[in-house]
Parts: sequence; structure tokens; C-alpha cells
Amino acid sequence: MQLLKSRFTLILLIFLQVPAMANTARHALVIGNAAYQHVEPLVNTLNDARDISADLKKSGFTVTLVENTSLDQLIEAMDRYVDRLQSAGGVGLLYYSGHGVQVDGHNYLVPIDAHIKKQSRIKYEAYSLDDALRAMAGRGSGAVNLVVLDACRDNPFAATRSVGSKGLARVSAPESTLILYATRPGDTASDNPGQRNGLFTKHLRTAIQQPGINVEQAFSNVVRNVYSESNRTQYPWKEGVLLKPFAFMPGKPSQSPNYNSNYNPNYNQGVHAESQAESQAVVSRPAATQQPVQPSQSDDELLFWQSSQQCGTQRCLQAYVETYPKGRFTKLAKAMLKPAAPARVNAPELFAVNINVEPADALIQFSGSNDRYQNGMKLKPGKYKLKISRAGYLDLNTSIILKADNTDFRFELKKKPTATTNLRTDSDAEIRTRENEEYKDSFGSPFLQTL
Repeated sequence: MQLLKSRFTLILLIFLQVPAMANTARHALVIGNAAYQHVEPLVNTLNDARDISADLKKSGFTVTLVENTSLDQLIEAMDRYVDRLQSAGGVGLLYYSGHGVQVDGHNYLVPIDAHIKKQSRIKYEAYSLDDALRAMAGRGSGAVNLVVLDACRDNPFAATRSVGSKGLARVSAPESTLILYATRPGDTASDNPGQRNGLFTKHLRTAIQQPGINVEQAFSNVVRNVYSESNRTQYPWKEGVLLKPFAFMPGKPSQSPNYNSNYNPNYNQGVHAESQAESQAVVSRPAATQQPVQPSQSDDELLFWQSSQQCGTQRCLQAYVETYPKGRFTKLAKAMLKPAAPARVNAPELFAVNINVEPADALIQFSGSNDRYQNGMKLKPGKYKLKISRAGYLDLNTSIILKADNTDFRFELKKKPTATTNLRTDSDAEIRTRENEEYKDSFGSPFLQTL
């Protein structure tokens, strides 16, 4: 019985150690471009794409690998990948290794047949990363979208005037999307000639193979180790936040020399070592003295909390609360989720207004409303328009400015002018003479009327 209980406990522990979404569908599109026809070919991109494909398959991904794609092939591969994600759901990962270029803050993946002589042609001969991000983000907040770009090499069109800029541009990651660049925006990454893999992909492969490591922690490990091995010349960059936890490999985190003891949580979200002293400490310490650090559940929670804060939306905070219902920051997250109490506004001071009008029985109204003035009524300070009227008097349209030292007002209406009519009374003889003058016969003689 004791043996059976022990076995059950072991099985339960193993089950609990499997990260969220371990049994969810996983689909990856891996693109490797090397044999460029009109610009400098690349050395390690095919090796990078093939090795990443193999690693992702081991972690449960269904992988589509495409190599040396033309623009039409690249568009077709992306369309099929997005359609598969929309229908299957789950985790989606896009990995690209090849030339990339930025124009006016927008990033483009360059196919091998691109022959770009003018900057205005880039959007017609390269694939816009914005299109891919929009398509992946359309799956909603419940999805997990990962984008890895090992495309920050030197601008292949630098010799052509006004075509693109150095490195890739920083973009705002869509909801529930995590983007990892081989280096920070505007910089270039090493192709690591003489080695099988580029420096960035080399450390990405190691991170993918670590069991039980949250993907945000895994990407942070890539940042630190590339930064260290490149002697502080290459800074991988991370953008975005996930609303669900995800790990490439299930199981319990194990100690590995890939974990650098100089972990700085500010590496999260693309922020790197702030001081030269800290940076130098990472680089100069002999490898034999570096002590591996085993990431704990609290490390994952801290990363998730930091990402939720940087996301800044109610949905991100709610995702943290649901993932860590008894976490270190749960009370704070719940407090931040509560609607803010309306600000208390002190009621303005009111003043009694006195308006005296001659005649005293005149009607006083506030213009623009049907409100009538009542003697001694209290009003807020300000300007008020008045209409004062009474039968037999001219209406008066005026205004008052009410304030603490100006509350009494006096007006006098003017009477309407009296109308006089001048009437003329004509005698009978005057009327008959006028009529005789108005009527004449055909001979010009007066025509006398007989009364």
C-alpha cells in the first residue's frame, strides 16, 4: 500500500510539473533563406532553420520547414501557416533566419529573388512582418504567438542609395504575442562564420531544450548569454507579453551552465545591463567560476508579473491573477483591477443674489431656461443672462456677474411710448367739391351729383 501511494505521488508530481498548454496543439513555420540571387548569400541560415526545426519537433511542434523561398513561395507558406493556426488554435511559432530590412519603421523579410533598387519597391518585393503579426494576433487573447527573428544582419541593400536602414525596427507586439529579435532595434547580429549556427540561434537552441522553463524565462536566458558571449556587442531584444504561461519542454527545471548567475530582471522586455560594471562582471568572470542558477517557480511568477505590469491592460492583470491565484502580487493585481473610486469634488460655494427691479412686480427670467428668479435664491458664482419684462414696459435683456463681493443688482424698466392718431374731419361741401373735381364728363364740364 505504501509503495502504491509513493508511485501515485510521483505520478502526481510529474503531472503538476508539466507547464500549462503542454497538451495544446503546436504549429511552427520555420524559414531559412541563404541563396540570395542579387545580394550577398548567408552562411548559417539554413543550418539554423534545420536545427531549430528538429528542436521544435522534439518539443511537440508540428513543423513546416521552407528553405530559400521566393516572394511567391514565402507568401504561400505564410498563408498556409496562418490558416492552420486559425483552424487548429493553440501555440503558433514563426522563426525566420535570413536577410531583413526596415523602411520607415516597418520590417520586411527578404526573399532570395528580391532585386530592390529603390526603396519604394521594397513593399512589392519583400514580405511585410506587419502582415504576419496582424494575422497571428487575430486569433484572440487566448492564443500563444511566438515570433523569432534572426534577421538583423547588415542591410543587404546598403550599396543602393536610400534602400532601408540598418537592422530591424522596433514594433509594438500585438496582444498575446512575444517577439524575440537577434539583436536590439537598429543594430546588426553576427552570422557567426566558422560555426554551424549563428550566435543567437546557438543559444536559442539551448533554451528550447531546457525542460520546464517558461518561455519568457527561456528568451531572457538567450538575451543574457548572447550578450555575454558577444563581449557586449549583441543585445537580443524581447517585445510583448503572453497572457498564458508556456514552456517548450515539460518537466522539472534542471541546473544548466546556460543559466548565468548574474540574472538581472531588467533584461525582461528588451532592457539590458544598465552599468558597465555589471556588464563587465558578466563577461570577465572565468567560465569555471560561474555558478549555475536553477530557476524557480518564483522566477517565472516574477517574470509574469513584470510582463503584466508592462502590458498595462486589465486583461493582462487578470491573466496573472488566474495563473497565480495565491501569488506574491495577487492582492496588488486585484486592487489594480478594481475600478478607481470617483474623485471627491467639493461643492462650490453658493451666494444669495438680490435683484431689485422698478417696477417691483416685473418678471425676471434666466435666459436659455424657464427658471424664474426668486428673491434671495442661492446660485453658483458666475455670469448669468437675464430677461426682465412687464406689460406696458420695454423688455430688458441684460446680464449679471455673481461673486462674493457682488450679490446685489438693480434695474429699471422703461415704459413703452404712447401712440397718438391725428384725425381730420372734412365738411360735406369739401367732400362734394373734391368729388366734382374727380369726375368730369366727356366735354370737360363738372359732373354734379344729385344727392
